[in-house]
Amino acid sequence: MATVNADVARMKTVIDRTVARYTSIAKKDFYFIVTAAVSSKAALEPTITGFRAFTSCLPGAKEKAHRVWHGRMGNWRHPDKPRHETSL
Repeated sequence: MATVNADVARMKTVIDRTVARYTSIAKKDFYFIVTAAVSSKAALEPTITGFRAFTSCLPGAKEKAHRVWHGRMGNWRHPDKPRHETSL
């Protein structure tokens, strides 16, 4: 639960920081890149959903692509263990 609250707080920070530039980020292409030390892409779906909800409020915004990288906790310490790349 704490992770979800932290993610929501981070998303709110992103949105708050774009308010001043709202009109200049309209009619743009958006690419979402999401990474996390989790074992499944399902854990990251709310993040992509949140980005989509935000960009749906921007006139003319288009999602061009997104990438999700996930893996077990500690994978960054083991270069021989593959990371997982998936698309939602």
